[in-house]
Amino acid sequence: MCEIDLKNFLETLTSLSAYPIHIPATEKNSALLYRETSFSRHSGSQLSKTDVSELSYQIIVVSDTTNETLIVKNNLVNAFENYSGVMGSTHVMSSRVINVVPIFDTNTKQFEYTVAVDFTIHRGHV
Repeated sequence: MCEIDLKNFLETLTSLSAYPIHIPATEKNSALLYRETSFSRHSGSQLSKTDVSELSYQIIVVSDTTNETLIVKNNLVNAFENYSGVMGSTHVMSSRVINVVPIFDTNTKQFEYTVAVDFTIHRGHV
């Protein structure tokens, strides 16, 4: 999966800035954090002689308000549960929400929701 495709999809879906790995200290608004947690390739696939890959991502919603956190979390779950289609140049054969975990960070006083998503993509399709 092209990371820029996921970033653009997240930002379009939620109207929040999305960052890989960590949110910069300069970001003062609600934001999304995403990180790849696993990747496996099925190189023996015969689908148009291209590879099928399985990727797992954590997408973390960070906000100062519970309401915004819940709205964005619900939008992510609804968008990614059983999604198939094109994200930029990435053909997503299917996606599945694996789990959703709420957190309150007592140090930053921010609400967070972690949404774990598995993607099956078909490389070279688009």
